Amino acid sequence: MLDGGYGDDYLEGGQGDDTYIYGKGSGNDIINNVVIVGYESVNHGYDTVQLKEGITIDSVEWLADEENLILRIKETGETLTFNQWFTGEDYQIAKIVFADGSEITAEQATRLASVRGTEESDILFGGSDHDSQLFGEVG
Repeated sequence: MLDGGYGDDYLEGGQGDDTYIYGKGSGNDIINNVVIVGYESVNHGYDTVQLKEGITIDSVEWLADEENLILRIKETGETLTFNQWFTGEDYQIAKIVFADGSEITAEQATRLASVRGTEESDILFGGSDHDSQLFGEVG
């Protein structure tokens, strides 16, 4: 089990089945979920994120930021970033389990992600591998 506790953390699992713990007060954490041996990624096991009390599917939003998937807690603004998520399955978590016991798969999380612009002039791209939600905002 990997639990960064309070504050911003960088969590990196290894080979085998890892469980990452995240909740309100955990700060802005980053999960790097790929195992590289030499120049190749290797099977890292069946990895899970377990969300703490009070975090349900309705209390979070999903964002795409370049190659990263971001889970944002609406109430606190804290984020859990899945580093290089859109690079491929080797970088993804198998499932995310919410406090109420409901869960979503990597494929479902990918579909929930949206791309948001900023107040600046942005160029937004959707992907061909899933339905994209693009929000230009005010820029």
